[in-house]
Amino acid sequence: MNAEAVISVSMPESLKQGGTQVLDRLNVSPTELVCSVYRYLLNEQALPPCLDIAQDGKTTPHQRRRLLLRSVAGTVELPGGYVLDQDREARILEKYADVL
Repeated sequence: MNAEAVISVSMPESLKQGGTQVLDRLNVSPTELVCSVYRYLLNEQALPPCLDIAQDGKTTPHQRRRLLLRSVAGTVELPGGYVLDQDREARILEKYADVL
């Protein structure tokens, strides 16, 4: 028979309440969630990809993805009063004028 271990975690109360509501809605217990993460750690010897935790002072996968996308796509400062929706609608009407 395997011995049972207990993990004690400190977190903001609001985070616990919100997380507990989601787990209840999904019909998953906190124990099942933690055991699942630990099984993943043992099997993969890595953090689950959904966890946004930097390791060894490096950027997280999420941060690296954002940096890569910004380097490829770039960002633009829009002038004050610019309404993107109107410009997008005009381009759609122009592109699909024969269909609309």
